[in-house]
Amino acid sequence: MLKRLTVLFSAILFFICIPIAVCASGEGTIQIDLKGGGKPIQGAPIRVYFAGTPIEGGYRLTETFGGGVITQLDVFSPELANWLSERASGGWRGTTNRDGTVSFQGLNEGLYLVVQPKGKGGYQPFTPFLITIPWDGDQWNITATPKTEKEITVVP
Repeated sequence: MLKRLTVLFSAILFFICIPIAVCASGEGTIQIDLKGGGKPIQGAPIRVYFAGTPIEGGYRLTETFGGGVITQLDVFSPELANWLSERASGGWRGTTNRDGTVSFQGLNEGLYLVVQPKGKGGYQPFTPFLITIPWDGDQWNITATPKTEKEITVVP
């Protein structure tokens, strides 16, 4: 009887622990879909920077970004994303394809800053933003469609 209980208990632990280990070591993808006036914007440079590691209730920023701590609500702050973008260096570089998309794959759990350094196709660069992997607890593959605005030409 004791042997059966031990086997049952071991089986329960196995099925509880395996999914946790798989989720904890996942990799994610950030895909950017860039459109202007409903049409793809091809050839736009996009940068993605690893900005922080998850901690209880928020994220610890990397040394590049000052090493401070932010809350989960700070992820939605455009002011913080702009501040971080002024300090960004390194990161991953990509360029949108003819469909206006670019993907960054193999990303570990954490906080990421997404920046378009210059406009393209008659559109201004989108406002930098922060995104987490996973998003909302279980989304490891994220597609973002940043808002674009037409470039304004001032005629003297």
